[in-house]
Amino acid sequence: MAEAGLARCDDGELRIIDGASHRLHIEQPERINAKILGFPSLPEKDAGQGSQTP
Repeated sequence: MAEAGLARCDDGELRIIDGASHRLHIEQPERINAKILGFPSLPEKDAGQGSQTP
């Protein structure tokens, strides 16, 4: 399922957190927060310019 969602993203990234289930933000908050905070941000001028799904 994650791969299908990633295929719909122009600039996505998939990271698998070993030993975590669907509730990884509760089970391993330090690891997931580090990944989220390290994810590159869009420049302000590009924010909100993604495609819309019908």
